[in-house]
Amino acid sequence: MVAYSPYPGAPGEASGRPSMGDAQLVEGESPRQPGLPVRTRGPHEPHHSRPLSGGGGVGPGASGVGSHHSAGASGRKASPVPGATSTAAAAQDRAQKAALDMMMAATGGGMSGLAKPVGATGAVTSEKVLDPSTNDEYSRVITPETAMTDEVEDVCAMLVECLELRKHWLFRPALSPEARRHEPEAAVPSDINPRPFEYDPQPASGHAFRMVDGVMQVFSPDDRGHTNNLGGGGGGGGGGGGGGGGGGGGGGGGGGGGGGGGGGGGGGGGGGGGGGGGGGGGGGGGGGGGGGGGGGGGGGGGGGGGGGGGGGGGGGGGGGGGGGGGGGGGGGGGGGGGGGGGGGGGGGGGGGGGGGGGGGGGGVVVVVVVVVVVVVVVVVVVVVVVVVVVVVVVVVVVVVVVVVVVVVVVVVVVVVVVVVVVVVVVVVVVVVVVVVVVVVVVVVVVVVVVVVVVVVVVVVVVVVVVVVVVVVVVVVVVPGTAAEFFTDMHRILRYASSGPVKSFCHHRLMLLEQKFNLHVMLNSDKEFRAQKAAPHRDFYNVRKVDTHIHHSACMHQKHLLRFIKSKLRKEPDEVVIFRDGKYLTLKEVFESLKLTGYDLNVDTLDMHADKNTFHRFDKFNLKYNPCGQSRLREIFIKQDNLIHGRFLAELTQEVFEDLESSKYQHAEMRISVYGRKAMEWDILAAWVVSFQLHSDNNVWLIQIPRLYNVYKETGVIENFQQMLDNIFEPLFEVTADPSTHPQLHVLLKHVVGFDMVDDESKPERRPTKHSEPPERWNTKHNCAYAYYAYYIYANLYVLNKFRESRGLNTFTFRPHAGEAGDIDHLVAAFMLCENIAHGINLRKSPCVQYLYYLAQIGLCMSPLSNNSLFLDYHRNPFPLFFARGLSVSLSTDDPVMIHLTKEPLVEEYSVAAQVFKMSSADLCEIARNGVLHSGFPHACKKHWVAEEYWRPGPEGNDIHKTNVPNLRLRFRHETYCDEMRQVLHGAVAHQARKAAQLMARGADQ
Repeated sequence: MVAYSPYPGAPGEASGRPSMGDAQLVEGESPRQPGLPVRTRGPHEPHHSRPLSGGGGVGPGASGVGSHHSAGASGRKASPVPGATSTAAAAQDRAQKAALDMMMAATGGGMSGLAKPVGATGAVTSEKVLDPSTNDEYSRVITPETAMTDEVEDVCAMLVECLELRKHWLFRPALSPEARRHEPEAAVPSDINPRPFEYDPQPASGHAFRMVDGVMQVFSPDDRGHTNNLGGGGGGGGGGGGGGGGGGGGGGGGGGGGGGGGGGGGGGGGGGGGGGGGGGGGGGGGGGGGGGGGGGGGGGGGGGGGGGGGGGGGGGGGGGGGGGGGGGGGGGGGGGGGGGGGGGGGGGGGGGGGGGGGGGGGGVVVVVVVVVVVVVVVVVVVVVVVVVVVVVVVVVVVVVVVVVVVVVVVVVVVVVVVVVVVVVVVVVVVVVVVVVVVVVVVVVVVVVVVVVVVVVVVVVVVVVVVVVVVVVVVVVVVPGTAAEFFTDMHRILRYASSGPVKSFCHHRLMLLEQKFNLHVMLNSDKEFRAQKAAPHRDFYNVRKVDTHIHHSACMHQKHLLRFIKSKLRKEPDEVVIFRDGKYLTLKEVFESLKLTGYDLNVDTLDMHADKNTFHRFDKFNLKYNPCGQSRLREIFIKQDNLIHGRFLAELTQEVFEDLESSKYQHAEMRISVYGRKAMEWDILAAWVVSFQLHSDNNVWLIQIPRLYNVYKETGVIENFQQMLDNIFEPLFEVTADPSTHPQLHVLLKHVVGFDMVDDESKPERRPTKHSEPPERWNTKHNCAYAYYAYYIYANLYVLNKFRESRGLNTFTFRPHAGEAGDIDHLVAAFMLCENIAHGINLRKSPCVQYLYYLAQIGLCMSPLSNNSLFLDYHRNPFPLFFARGLSVSLSTDDPVMIHLTKEPLVEEYSVAAQVFKMSSADLCEIARNGVLHSGFPHACKKHWVAEEYWRPGPEGNDIHKTNVPNLRLRFRHETYCDEMRQVLHGAVAHQARKAAQLMARGADQ
């Protein structure tokens, strides 16, 4: 029988249907040469097969090996003439070809076959290779490659883009398992840390942190130190600016900026200020006194002012600053009045000179007039009588003299005016020049000061930014904002709803499933032989980890019933609860319920999930109450109660003892932190540490219920950010300084991850990039699943980076996802998580399911739990996911409600093995996946799985530890590589085609 791929052959290739001549080749022989007859195997001829060299597909010139040959081929005889066949043989060919055509038509061309005949394009074949571990032939199943049409290339590009988005968002520890390969293996965690509850003090880091837009930001203590140092530098700059105005000012500024050293600068400045004139001596004195600080500088300036006087004093006064400036100013004023020195004095002196000139001109005119009058009187007295004519002449002379004098006066006045004008102009010019110079100096000083201030500010900003960036790189950077995350999530959802993407992914998943079935048909016996050859190991003594179990339901019903009866018999007078204003003993509680120890049985407890809980998550949660009474839950299944959780601690210790007695069963118990108050962490840590709740067979996960709307309605919190603060602020505090919460510091060493739980079936509005930040989310409506997921992830991302920088352990994000609700829950988890709980809704989206396969995201599935809540057992996709190669493991979820035996995890495996008809190799592979999904230490995984357990394929497996045949892991790895190779090949072809189109478009333009 021959199987064909649902995809046609590549363009230009022969038809996908094989010729009968090809189908009749004997296994182990090469294809016949053109024109040669086909040799058939005789009735008694032994079966021959030989391994092919290489692992590629079969084509012309290669050794075509089929695991089965066509029926009827053995009856055909070769013609003695090359290339000739008998008429009967030709008729037989036609009949067989017609039968194949009918078979293909009946199956729609998609039936899985057993072998690929040589030359059959698009069919499935098997290749026999020798497995070195068992000396067995490994029949490798070779799948065809999909024809790379433009549509397929576009789909591959979308898938690769989705994988790149996951790579961008996912947190990965700084130390990979490969980087820790030198660490020795350990059988149990106590071999690594023999004192699990010992507090190891660490120095406080001094980091500060605050929540901004729902994400914690961490600041290094060096930030504040740098800020203070930069503030001191600013003072020094101010001193320098003062120095630009005058030497002493610079000294004064220096004195103000820096104490003893600054005082020395002040003295020097004082000396400089006094350098002009006699103030030099004062300046020297000032310089000598400079050691005394700013006061010495001032004294020097004052001395300079007094000694210099005039302009020198002015300089000294300006240099002294403060009180010294006053003295200098006085000196400057005196200098100006005495005859003008310096700029201002020069102006005053000039004015005085001008005034004198004016006065001198007025005195000459008066003297000339007096002499003329005396002469006239004498002449008149002497000559009046003698010569009358002379009077006329004298008058004429006087008139002439007067005219001349007037002219002279006018000339003198004009000259004086001109001189005054010139002097005024000169003074104005000098003043203007001085003003311009002063303005220029001031402008230059201002520019210098501004430049200095700008430079200082820039330096401060740069330093602060650099410091913040350094701190952020260490502990704070999140790959993106909430808006960016929701945008990327919607992009993946858009791709997942695309028709071509759904068709391609569906076909590939179907092919993976059929390929596994073919592998089992060809190799199951060889796998079983390999398991039998491995000494000591079988399913019962390989490590099995319950990767999804809630602590409050970790015991089975009979165990809880036995414990309650024991406490009621041994401690009836223990005060256990405060109700209705009074304290009640255990006996009084049961009397109030009208129950006795004799009345109690499993049915009375009523904690088993039944048909009434199907699709009723609210009723399922009520099953946590023994006998339907919340007070019994508070007494026996809560750690925050009147007896500080003593009963629950003792019950937990008994469960630990059961796990340790089995040796090979382990658990990852989830315990709740609600976010109602910050003290929850201290209460939980005190409970774990006080009662020494540790086992080598258990690690802890913290689960966060999505109950914001409940807390908001009861008034416990005001907005969503308060809930985030209550959850994460204590974690950052204890990371920065373990002494603030010493018990919490001890607890966190045993915590490996965080979970997020609640009823996913509740309707919700899908978040967008425009969603309100947590501090403004104060409505009564609950946040969407993806909204919770991003903000828990973002704070965990920052916390993990912070803890890595402190040398502490980190946490994974492993939420419940895909048990019910919309597909965006699974898309958000795909972007943010290493593995999830449930994931049964992957069956609804071929694209997201195929992405989970390509990313090998762990699925911790609980078919029995799903059977009680959302999906009947026979419809559970677990066996389908397993066959297709998704990384699945089995878990119990809630043993007290689901399981009936003392070993609920083995019960889970047992039911799956019977209902899904799983082999020992299947069960051991699932158990191996559970160990890899778990958060147990690296050294333990080396001991439980393989020395290099992180490597894919047989290299990461040791059959003597896992009982998983290398044949199985080789098949898984080769199949995965084939799928990734095809997707990457299509994405590269898509990019090349787009680049060619761009080049062609550019050439056309």
